[in-house]
Amino acid sequence: MAESDNILTKLQDLLVYLIPQLNKFPRDQKFVLGDRIETKLLDVQEDCLRAYYGRDKRGHLLEANLQLEVARHLVRLAHWRRLFATHTLHRLSKVSPDC
Repeated sequence: MAESDNILTKLQDLLVYLIPQLNKFPRDQKFVLGDRIETKLLDVQEDCLRAYYGRDKRGHLLEANLQLEVARHLVRLAHWRRLFATHTLHRLSKVSPDC
């Protein structure tokens, strides 16, 4: 189970870094794109926790993987809209967990 602890730690680190970055979005994007990214990553964290403590590990991990992929696409869209600097995108790619 040490690998699951590592995934949960990476997710926590990602959220701690990312939430202040999302708060820097312009008002019109903070409540649209920023909230979507934050919600998706919180959903990933929840699914990983459910997999860690529950019986249906595969189902929860598949859902976490799908939510993480959606979050990645939203982050790329935010970068394309110049809401994230390139160095922030690189930092996120290093921290991004693999559920």
